[in-house]
Order: sequence, then C-alpha cells, then structure tokens
Amino acid sequence: MMPGIPLAGWALTRPFRADAPGLAAVAGIAGGLAAPVATNRRIAVMSLDGGAGTSAVAAGVASALSRTRPAGVLAVSAHRAARGVGWHLGLVEQAPGRPSRAPLTVEQARALAAPSPAGPLVLSAGDGSVSDAVDAGAWWDAAGGLTRFFDVTVTDFGRRPLPDDARHAAERSHAVCLVSHADRYSAELAAHAASRLADGDAPVPVVLCLVDRQGLRARVAPLLRSRGAAAITMPRERTLEGGRVSDGGFATATRIAVDLLAADLLTVARGVPAARTAPAAEVRA
Repeated sequence: MMPGIPLAGWALTRPFRADAPGLAAVAGIAGGLAAPVATNRRIAVMSLDGGAGTSAVAAGVASALSRTRPAGVLAVSAHRAARGVGWHLGLVEQAPGRPSRAPLTVEQARALAAPSPAGPLVLSAGDGSVSDAVDAGAWWDAAGGLTRFFDVTVTDFGRRPLPDDARHAAERSHAVCLVSHADRYSAELAAHAASRLADGDAPVPVVLCLVDRQGLRARVAPLLRSRGAAAITMPRERTLEGGRVSDGGFATATRIAVDLLAADLLTVARGVPAARTAPAAEVRA
C-alpha cells in the first residue's frame, strides 16, 4: 500500500442506469459537491506528461463544483498555453492576469476575474504566448490574494515533471488531481508520482484521474486502488480530446465521472476520508 495516499474513488466503467443503487450513488456525489467548507480549498490539477487532457479535466472539475458553490469557484491557468482551463470553460479572450491591487471585498475579487460561460470565474497566471509552465511562485503572486474570497480554487498547472516542479506546484494546495493516460505504464508512473507527493513533512492527498483517450477500457484503476491509491477512470470523450466544456458539456457517463472526481477532490481537500474505497461502490449497469 502506498503510504499517505487517502483511499478514495471508484471507476465508472459501464453506462449509468437509474436504479436504486445508481440513484443512491449519484445522491452521494451531489452531497460531496455541495459539502460546506470553512475556508477556501485549493485543488491543483496537473500531469506528468502532455496530451492527457489536464486542462479539460480541470475545467470539468471547476464547472462541477461551481454548480453548488454560493461563494463561487475560481479557476486559475498556471501554464502558458492557448488552450488552458479558461479556453475549455468557454472564454474567447485571455483571462485577466495578476491583479495590480489586492482585493478587499468579495465584489472586488470577483471583478478581477473573468466570468466564463461554464460558470467559474477565471484568472490567468501566464501570458498565453509560450507553451510553458508558470513558476509556482508566480502563480501564488497572481492568485494568492484572491483565493480567500472563493469557496474553491481549481488551478490548471499543466505538465509538471517530478520531483521538484510538481511538489512546488502542489505545496500550497489542499488536494492534487494527477491526470494520466489510462494505459498500464502511464498509470503506474502516475501512481508512483502520487506516492512521492504524499510523502514529506506536508503531505498532499492525491486523486489519480486516468483518462481513457484511446478507448482501451483497461481495468487499471481497480488494481491501483487495491494498493491503496485513489484512482478514477475517465471514459473516452470528445471534450477531453480538444473540445470545450462549455460547448454542450460531457456525455452522461463522463459527466458523472467528472462529478465524482470533483466530489472526491473536495472531500480529501476538506481533510475528510472519502467513503468510496472499493469496486463494490461502482455505478452498475
């Protein structure tokens, strides 16, 4: 078992059916999304390699949480890419960058970020000119003064290699979503990275999001969970392959999986162990 990694998550591998177990599972997800937070919770979304759909996953998580957050959700792009979290949330222009002044009220904080068609407000820590990661310190300079005015901040960190870059990006967060391709090799690398992020003086809980972009239908998530890793499988989805979350959203199976991921991330970010620890909790056909 990987020490320090919370047990959470289950794979959605079959179509959802509106029977009693399925409805109970969806009710549990809804409760997780709406769970109250005492202070702002910061969720970091990142990957070890490009092309897994990190920005789309970050947008999906932020959008799911924004449906139940009266104080709002702030989505932050922390890598210099044209199609970051703001693009996936439906912004046409680059989101605002680092504020010139620190906000003093909720109204001022909300005015400093751009409203997106998908719901969350968006802030950029980069300039959109070069496909490159934004330094974790620059991210905090841009977003740190605003986060306390929102229930949840979801940051799209893009690709962050281990060990130092990923750890620096995660150190100011309450939970990390590590996005990976769903093949066995990529998932094993992500699980190893999760164990390293969970070690140290200030461990950060990690939930693995295994994106099945190749339609492999691989059963890697149960294997990783059997070792104590938190892992959720994301079905193959057009929106994860270059579409916008704001353009019609996800297919039903993917939407439920994204909601589950968002609920689990908020649960562990709140410091509460997630209850879904076994394949028996899967949504069944």
